Amino acid sequence: MRWALLVSCEHASPEVPAGLELGVPADVLRSHTGWDEGAQTVAALVARTFGAPAHYGAYTRLIADLNRSPTNPEVVPAIAFGTPVPGNQGLSAAERQDRIERYHQPYWRAVLAELCQLFLADPERVVLHLSVHSFTPELNGQVRPMPVGVLYDPAQPLEELVAHTLIGAYQKAGLTLAENRPYDGRADALTTACRGFFRAERYAGVEIELNQGRLHELDRLSQPLLQGLAQLLGQRDG
Repeated sequence: MRWALLVSCEHASPEVPAGLELGVPADVLRSHTGWDEGAQTVAALVARTFGAPAHYGAYTRLIADLNRSPTNPEVVPAIAFGTPVPGNQGLSAAERQDRIERYHQPYWRAVLAELCQLFLADPERVVLHLSVHSFTPELNGQVRPMPVGVLYDPAQPLEELVAHTLIGAYQKAGLTLAENRPYDGRADALTTACRGFFRAERYAGVEIELNQGRLHELDRLSQPLLQGLAQLLGQRDG
């Protein structure tokens, strides 16, 4: 089996584009409300290690959440993680659509175009789309102790293969990789949407979630990921 890799990081930045005011303090933007700390560092490491194309979100998720479908009511959140976003409240349907067209759709189109190029370059190639995120160690009073999570659809054989390969690599490193935690890999996301665009025998969309409470040991969290991917991507026919 021949594999190609595409890396994406939807919540890579806490930045706000010039001329757009959200009414949210800078400290909120630089918290998990605004972005996924540590995620781009690992995404870039993976892309660099394997020479893979990569796409990174340029702005805070509060502008337009790149890991939500454009029709999702939360794609332009009026309230995010319990924090009101004044600049997103009271938007007309036209204003909301303009926000999506300006800041959401170009990213999705770029990722989809890259995937199509990888498929067309080799009709026999399978593409792994690895989307990298991070999560807070506690949310709404619920402690989330797992160091790393892998989100995927267990009904998709390729994604199950990827998940189990990564789980094995983390086990060898003495770490537990949690399946479909802290979120469900079948919930609305970029990878979930891509499953509807591409055939299951050629596309595997998997999300990696890093515990922000463990970012001080980012090397320990990322090395098993690299080892598992090397094992997977090194497979050949027969």
